Amino acid sequence: MDKKGQSEIIGLAIVVVLLIFALVFFVTIKNNENEIDSKLIRTNLRANSALNAIMKVNVNDKQMNELIEECFIGKQEECDMALTSLELHLDNIFEEKYYFRVLDGSDQILGSQNGRFEFGKNCKVSISASPYVFRGFGKAELKICT
Repeated sequence: MDKKGQSEIIGLAIVVVLLIFALVFFVTIKNNENEIDSKLIRTNLRANSALNAIMKVNVNDKQMNELIEECFIGKQEECDMALTSLELHLDNIFEEKYYFRVLDGSDQILGSQNGRFEFGKNCKVSISASPYVFRGFGKAELKICT
């Protein structure tokens, strides 16, 4: 009778140990998923905040979004100022890879005599900010490569 009771207790102990290992494994996996989700959310918020901040940068008493809008209507001096300033600010802000472009109403990259409004390198895997829309002229897009 004693041996039967001992074997039942050992069997119960093994079941409890297996349940503990399963619980630890489940909790570890669940935490990893939450960390990945929160990292993606933080990166998306960073991309949106960065795009909005870039559009609000002051260059010679005008905001960047105003300079780009004036570039849409053909003011070359504002285009050149916006191009130079954008390249400088984007390179200073992002240590990692990024892709930024300004598109006109027909989804073509906006250009001027001194270049195109396209900076960084397009990446296969990225987090995109919501496009910044220029009052019917076009939009700006920012991607942070992951």
